[in-house]
Parts: sequence; C-alpha cells; structure tokens
Amino acid sequence: MTRVPGDDVPRGWRRPEADETAQAWRDGSEHRYLQLRADFTGDGLEDEAAFLVETPLVRLVLVLLEARKETSAPTIHLIDDLGEVGLLESAGIDIASPGTHRVMCEKVSKKACPAKDRKRPLEVRTPAIDYFKPESARRLFYWNPATQQLDQVWTSD
Repeated sequence: MTRVPGDDVPRGWRRPEADETAQAWRDGSEHRYLQLRADFTGDGLEDEAAFLVETPLVRLVLVLLEARKETSAPTIHLIDDLGEVGLLESAGIDIASPGTHRVMCEKVSKKACPAKDRKRPLEVRTPAIDYFKPESARRLFYWNPATQQLDQVWTSD
C-alpha cells in the first residue's frame, strides 16, 4: 500500500466517516478513540495507530502506520481485522503511557501467576495502544524492541 500524495491514508483505504463514529461514548476524547499519534516504536518518529476502512470492500481494520526516516510509505502493521464496519460502534483505542502496566497472566496456574487478580506487571518503554470495547475487554499493544514488532497482552477479560 502506498500513500496518496497529499492524503494521510494509504491508497485503497479511508478514515471512518462521521455517521460510522457517532457513538456518544466517543465524546469524551478529542481523537474520538479512533486515531493516535505517538512514537510507538521508540525510534524518534511519530507513528499512527488508526481504524481504517478498506475500499471498495468496506472492511474495517486497526493498523499501526510505522513512520520511516526516508520519504517512503510507512510500514503497515495489522493489529486487528474487525471485518464489518458496523463493529466500529463498540471498538476504540487510546494511548497507554510508558511504564508498568498490570496485565492478565497467560497461564492460570498459581505458580505462574500468584496474584489473586491473575495479573502480573509488564514494563512498557514506549507509548502503547490501549484497544478496548466500552464496558468490556481491553488489550494492550506495545512495541517489542527485541522482535521489532507489536506484542499484545490482555489487561482485562
């Protein structure tokens, strides 16, 4: 996918339209829980996480557009393929600050996760993506510098 000159999304994609994002719960955020800009990869460049709609298929995805130092198109990391655009009614993203986050343990044994809430600490060194459904489950997407990719953990179930 390449960016259209003068446009801010890759060719073949569009931003969600106002009627697709008119939910009242979005009013609490300047970015309406749709688009984030931060240095998610820790390379000093501003990246973007956003919901985009593929056209003409009308397929909704959440992606990370990783900025590149060159003038080339960003590297696109697929975070989630939601499919139907209507599912955007109950999906949002927000910034999670660097630092220690409490995340769900991958294993349920008491030895692997002794905390009563079945959570463990996770140190995140760059801003991360808090991906959520209002009043439901949340996931944290954070950049893993060792693998040079996004990793995910659940923060609630």
